[in-house]
Amino acid sequence: MTNVVFVFTCFVHFACTVLMEVSSILNTGLDRDTLGILVSLCEYGVNPEALAAVVQELRREAAALQADAEAAANTENTDEKEVMKENMPGTAR
Repeated sequence: MTNVVFVFTCFVHFACTVLMEVSSILNTGLDRDTLGILVSLCEYGVNPEALAAVVQELRREAAALQADAEAAANTENTDEKEVMKENMPGTAR
């Protein structure tokens, strides 16, 4: 029984390694944990194409949120610079 478990564990590890290599070659940007979750969902019967669509949508949303955060940070920096200029001694108002 122990030998069977060991062989199965080795096979699972090998399969995960191969999947990670394929993922890297295809430049999916998925880490090992995310890839494992997606594979598990497929094993439970979730449509792989639907999962791919969800991943793509989540990436678009994350990029949009990142862009909004960067724009807000840039606006804050610009506002702070304006306030600093206004408050500098010897600055004409």
